[in-house]
Amino acid sequence: MLNYIVYSSKKNSSIGDAQLKPLLEQAQEKNKALGITGILIDYDQTFLQYIEGENDSITELFSRIKSDSRHHSVELQFEGSIEKRLFPDWSMALQIVDEELFS
Repeated sequence: MLNYIVYSSKKNSSIGDAQLKPLLEQAQEKNKALGITGILIDYDQTFLQYIEGENDSITELFSRIKSDSRHHSVELQFEGSIEKRLFPDWSMALQIVDEELFS
């Protein structure tokens, strides 16, 4: 059975656009090895991430996420089981959202 987690967090002020590409590449490599897929949304100093995969892998990853110094105030928003992946081809995608998206 596949599971998913959605969490939000606040970016540390030291994380800018230049740091997002290495963060994404690191996540893609680790997630591929763990069989995890998902998407990271970056908006106005806030991360929102959806990750999906086997329960043990998701639990292990979320534990590491909660202790990552690049963000703080990690809050679990949703979790549950799914029958099939929403993002089967994305070991991790990144979407930077800005005000233009809402205009």
